[in-house]
Amino acid sequence: DVERSRGLGDVYKRQLIVFGLLLSHRIAGPLYRIRTYMKQVAVGETDLEPVRLRKGDFFWEVATSLNDMLRAMKDRENGKEEKRG
Repeated sequence: DVERSRGLGDVYKRQLIVFGLLLSHRIAGPLYRIRTYMKQVAVGETDLEPVRLRKGDFFWEVATSLNDMLRAMKDRENGKEEKRG
């Protein structure tokens, strides 16, 4: 019985490690993309592709808000250029 429960404990530990790795990738990957994107916008780059996340990633709402913000910035930029020209 002791050996059997030790074996089950090892299985659960492995499953927990795999789950933790998958979960961390679903968090760290999007945060890295969002941070990189924000840095590009901060230095004035506006000709960017929208932030894209993988299915199952966290922070979809943040990525959508960033994409909306960039679209609004581009619209304002284009509006200013049209008024000047």
